[in-house]
Amino acid sequence: MVEVVAFDSKDFARARWAIDPATGQRSKQITFYSPLGIGVAFRDGKRATSVILEESRKLLSSFGIKSPCPLISGTGFVRMLGYAKTLPLCDQLIQSVQNHITNMFVCYVILPPKDFPYMEVGGVGCPTIRIETTDFLRQLSPAFSHITAWNYLGGLATDGLLLYLDAFTSKQTMAWQDLISRTKPVVYSRGDECNPLIALADALALLTDKKLYDKKLKLTPENVESIWENYRFEVNSRFIDYSIRSKYSWKIDQQIDLSQYLAHPIVFLKADGYRAEDIRKMGIFPLAATLALKKGGCIQGFDRRIDGPKVRDGDIFVYAGEESSKEAKTLQDMYDIKALTFMELRDSVKKLKFRYH
Repeated sequence: MVEVVAFDSKDFARARWAIDPATGQRSKQITFYSPLGIGVAFRDGKRATSVILEESRKLLSSFGIKSPCPLISGTGFVRMLGYAKTLPLCDQLIQSVQNHITNMFVCYVILPPKDFPYMEVGGVGCPTIRIETTDFLRQLSPAFSHITAWNYLGGLATDGLLLYLDAFTSKQTMAWQDLISRTKPVVYSRGDECNPLIALADALALLTDKKLYDKKLKLTPENVESIWENYRFEVNSRFIDYSIRSKYSWKIDQQIDLSQYLAHPIVFLKADGYRAEDIRKMGIFPLAATLALKKGGCIQGFDRRIDGPKVRDGDIFVYAGEESSKEAKTLQDMYDIKALTFMELRDSVKKLKFRYH
């Protein structure tokens, strides 16, 4: 039995309508913004994964949703189904699996632009740059799963604790260096679409935002705890602020390399003339996500210049088109990987059983 904590994040914004005195036009103005990070802890990650998948299947059937991937992704389902159907679906899923959740952790940033109009970044091997705090917070958003994981650990012992992080992009931070000095997190590309534990963190992030909005509550630790008080898991919330900015702002102008932390096998997707985002919108994508889910790995597009260092023996390359076929063959000459056409994907998925870590 392995305790697992899964992390994901989303944008948290509040706005109000305002009239521009010069033009008389009415528009929304952001009054508060922060990345919102969620960590959800499971006493037994393997058992929780099994139960989440079982309950997800039941709920998808009862809501009349047909998908080859038996996983409920809050963010993905909002894009596909809208909020009206996604929110009750996510809430019912959390209620049905809450006995397997030991605690939920919420992390966000308090940096009022009126008090701190600028943030400084860089300075180590590169120039120091001053950027507006509003821009800094937006740049922090894609990095926030690792910052939430670092904040969660605090003084906790890491023995026997496994961390799953949704993939992120970030320049080097002290938070990341602190995190990897204590443990080796497992990072899942498209984690909310191929890993049940991260998908649940994604659903909790979506519902935390919506529950606060519906009750017209501000983002504070007390309010976060109050909206979840009728659920059976413990909730803790901590914000990070200006006093510890050295931990989460970057000093070195160098991207964090996640290649040695990624979950494998990776299901790489490549189709001639299509971007990874184009493939993600196609009906074939849920089948590819199911392949990653059943294998216990993750899923992403493939660009040889960026993603070549991520390839390992045992990975899977799904392709379409002559040039992508050549890419698959080239990789098979270097690694022990499996290559499938998108047409072969369906049969391959049907034959597989789920593999739980």
